[in-house]
Amino acid sequence: MKVNNFNPKYTFDNFILGEYNSFAHKAAMAVVDSPGESYNPLFIFGNDGLGKTHLMHAIGNEILKKYPNKKVLYLSSNEFIFDIIESIQKNKMIDKLYAEKYENIDVLLLDDIQFIAGKERVQEELFHIFNNMYQNKKQIVLTSDREPKYIPNLRERLINRFEWGLFADLSMPNYETKLKIIKEHIKKSETNFDEEILSKIARYDNLNIREIEGIINKLVALYSLSNKSICLEELEEIIKFYNN
Repeated sequence: MKVNNFNPKYTFDNFILGEYNSFAHKAAMAVVDSPGESYNPLFIFGNDGLGKTHLMHAIGNEILKKYPNKKVLYLSSNEFIFDIIESIQKNKMIDKLYAEKYENIDVLLLDDIQFIAGKERVQEELFHIFNNMYQNKKQIVLTSDREPKYIPNLRERLINRFEWGLFADLSMPNYETKLKIIKEHIKKSETNFDEEILSKIARYDNLNIREIEGIINKLVALYSLSNKSICLEELEEIIKFYNN
């Protein structure tokens, strides 16, 4: 289990702000300022592709910058599930698992916890790990695609624990924010596209940030390979792929 395992490209500096994510951003920054004291746990929820994982890595990167000696662990739910299953197979008790793997962790960032729903033993282990970390004023940050109370087969006592902290939601960005995100990514690629092309992408209501990034990457690749401007018809075909 590797601690301090964060993607350096996900930072607060390149997290583009809008009305849809400003509250979650402020809450994440407060966690960085006082880990284990402000908003513990912090629970960030929203649909896929809206920046939850970006915020998680940004929290980790910023805490390590501010507190170099802290041990910070990011895990996807699948990684956490595998960790628990592996420990169970070795016939280890929860207290031993906590002592060996989580006791020295200062900040635990657990992504997409909706995937532990229905997994009773995994939820039991998380309950005990949560209690131990919370009692020792260790920071916990969790994400999900919805509020805990709307996750089917999530145990009530876990939901109650999550409610001790702060919920922050991420909604779909508006046109202006999406256009800002698009222009920022285009700027990084050092390519130029007509404003009409960029505006067309931003006006699609159903595209999340991850899908927008995928479209831009495809546009940049086509531009680089063909060395010609992209027309609206070509853009429509690309968007159809992501918007089905």
